[in-house]
Amino acid sequence: MSGKRFILLLASSLLCAAAIAGNGRFPRGLHAGAGYSNHLESIKMKYEDAGKHFLSGNFHGAYASLGYEFHFEENLPLFLDVSLGFRRAWGTLHEMQVREDYLFLPVRCGWEFRIARAFSLSPYAGASFQYGLSSEGEDYDFYNADGRLYSHRANLYLGAGVAVKLARHLLIDFGYDLGLVPRFSKTTPTEKARWYSSGLHAGLAYIF
Repeated sequence: MSGKRFILLLASSLLCAAAIAGNGRFPRGLHAGAGYSNHLESIKMKYEDAGKHFLSGNFHGAYASLGYEFHFEENLPLFLDVSLGFRRAWGTLHEMQVREDYLFLPVRCGWEFRIARAFSLSPYAGASFQYGLSSEGEDYDFYNADGRLYSHRANLYLGAGVAVKLARHLLIDFGYDLGLVPRFSKTTPTEKARWYSSGLHAGLAYIF
């Protein structure tokens, strides 16, 4: 499936879910935002004749997202937030300058604590699904690699964070995501390798 078709499929699914919820008893809130992320790409390799080796790199990134926040009961502060986002990241890995583009789909469940009329805190936790569009560095494509190191496109993260809501329309988000699925995994009688990703994000969104 091409990247454009994947974007259209996810966007259509999100909008259909929001439309269905809007016609029922669930109130909804549309929000659009952007932010910064910092991911640690960590590769651990163990060779029978050469011991353990570690490769790592910090990838800085910027992202934009569009999502809906569903409240199941009007007087119950429990909510479900579903978003679709695009992220571009860049960093150094395996002595190469690498740039990555991917889509992510976080599904978060949280509880809103209203501190004042125009201020609330919402701790949340949930999963984030990732699909890589490109991962390239110095004429090397990690998604279509011809060498020993490559990356899978799909990944799953487990994350938690807190969102701060101001004046009912401004949302500040801080969170951490831990990769559950290795981007690369290889085991042979003479070597073993694992590539994991995890990172922080901070963003600002407007609630319509």
